[in-house]
Amino acid sequence: MSTPMIKGELVELLRVLAPEKKWTKTQRLKDYVAFTLARFPDSTTDADELRALLLARHLSDWQRR
Repeated sequence: MSTPMIKGELVELLRVLAPEKKWTKTQRLKDYVAFTLARFPDSTTDADELRALLLARHLSDWQRR
């Protein structure tokens, strides 16, 4: 998957998991990653939260390169 596809999928998940925030695809990538990593614990059993964490970690690793 390309970075824009991953970002788009993460935005869609965050719109469902954290509807109190107004998520747009124009926000900075690191904002999505930081929110996701801070909001959802590693021990979660929810499939959507796990998917969001996986995508955020991938994007975080990509940003560090």
